[in-house]
Order: sequence, then structure tokens, then C-alpha cells
Amino acid sequence: MAKDEPMMSAASYFWSNTLNSFLFNQGPMTPTLLDVTMLTGLDITSSANPVNMNVKNRFSFKTRSIGGWTCFISMNMGTCPVTSREHTAFLLMWSEKFLFCGPSYGPTTNWQHVVEALEEKKQFPLGKFLLGYLYQTLNLASARIASGSAINTGGPWWLLQTWLNLHTMRVVDRPALTKAEFPRSQPIIDEDGQEITTRRCMSFGEAASTYAGSKLSDELFKDWFGNFYDGFPKDSRIWFAYENFANFELPADFRFDEINSDKFEKSREVFSTAISPCILLVGIHQGRNIQISYE
Repeated sequence: MAKDEPMMSAASYFWSNTLNSFLFNQGPMTPTLLDVTMLTGLDITSSANPVNMNVKNRFSFKTRSIGGWTCFISMNMGTCPVTSREHTAFLLMWSEKFLFCGPSYGPTTNWQHVVEALEEKKQFPLGKFLLGYLYQTLNLASARIASGSAINTGGPWWLLQTWLNLHTMRVVDRPALTKAEFPRSQPIIDEDGQEITTRRCMSFGEAASTYAGSKLSDELFKDWFGNFYDGFPKDSRIWFAYENFANFELPADFRFDEINSDKFEKSREVFSTAISPCILLVGIHQGRNIQISYE
């Protein structure tokens, strides 16, 4: 997903560390567990008790002075059927590089407790950790802005941008989500012999991630800052971003039209979890930061 640096930079100036919310002119707004469900489909209902996780890592991985992710892959990728160690190594790379997007540009074991739980197929609320880490990222960015420092911090900015894309569609007159196309993992050939490299989007997350990004510039930053400071025009405000949920197949285990029916326990459970106050566990990764922290 191409970064929209002006939009995210401008929004960061309105973040409240106390409320974990953006204080825009039209009122407080923030990504929630419901947004995480709709945009990613990640688990938010399982227990987040860190005591249930491994006290000691099952595997040891070398991450320092090895030549980056390419060498990390070469060192841990086998040629036989995938082993638990190889799967854990893959999940380490996936979590650090593509999900949590931490400050490190190379291999780390920061999230090894988390990925070992996933590798062992334990029920694990990865969506809660992701949202908590986004809050922590924005808190750090806000503190750096207040001190006059460059933001320059890692974190799941992609989740923030996807969420902002949903709520600013009418402000910048973006195409309808249902018209967005997502890249295919493998091209196909249609009946006319034409190569097809895209497909229709199956979720809000896919659709909202297809919009073009922008490099940071004074003019674009000023425009976005003005939108957040003055408030979106009333006819451009989106009060419920998931009104057209029926147009998307995912998430399959949560549908808004099922939350009031006793027949669909999972949808009711997800909705109940999403609207209930909770503490988000974020700081269990290891390395130098070994203390548990919460949002």
C-alpha cells in the first residue's frame, strides 16, 4: 500500500495520548476493535492473558550482524516439509516487517512470544495487540511532535491509513469502495485471452488499501491539516463507514445483520467484545523492552 504521508502526518497532530483518540473539529474519532475486525479480520475475542504464553522461547534465532532479512530467510528456510522452527521464523519476519512494522529495519525476535503462540495454533487476540501497538505508536509520535522532534517512528501506520481512507473518502472524492480492485496473487487469462492481474475486493480493508498515496509536501500537509482543524464539510462526513458491508464477503465470522440473532453466536461475541471497554496489552515483546505495558 502506497503511503499517504501528508494525511497521516497531519492527523498525528490531533492525537490525544490521554483519550487514545483524534480530537478533530467534528468530534473525537479513533480506530477501534470493530475497525480492526472489519479491516483485518484478526481475532479480538480470545483471551489476552500473557501467562498463557511460553515463558521460554522454543527456538533460538540469530538476528544481529547477519545481513538483514534476506540472510535471515536463507539461514532459516529449509528444503524439506516446513518444520515448526521454519514456520516460526517466517512468522517472525511477517509480524515484524508487515504487521507491527517496528522501528527495526532488520530481523528481530521482538514478537517471538506472540508468533510461537500462533505457530502452536493457540487462540490468540492478535487484533487487540495490533490496535494497542497502533495506540502506542501514535502516543510516541504525538510526544515527538510536542517536543519538536521528527516523528520518524515505526509502527502499524498502514492500519491508520486504511482507517483514515475510509473516513475521508468523501472529503477527497475517492471512488466507491465497491469499484476498487485488488492485485491478484497470480494473474489469470480471461475468455478473450487477456491477462487479468486484479480482482474485486473482498473486504473493506482490501478496498481502502488500494487508494493512491502521496509523498509529504507542504501543500498537501496544509490541506489535510485544515480539514482536520476546521472539520470535514457536513456532506462529506461518514458516520458509519461499514454501511455497505453486504457488498463484501469478509470478515466471514462477523456480519452486522447477525448481531441481534441468537443463531449467530460468533457475530454477537465479536460485536460485544468490540464495544466493551478493555485494556489492550501491547508491550510483551522481548529484547530490551521486556516489561508488559498496556493501553
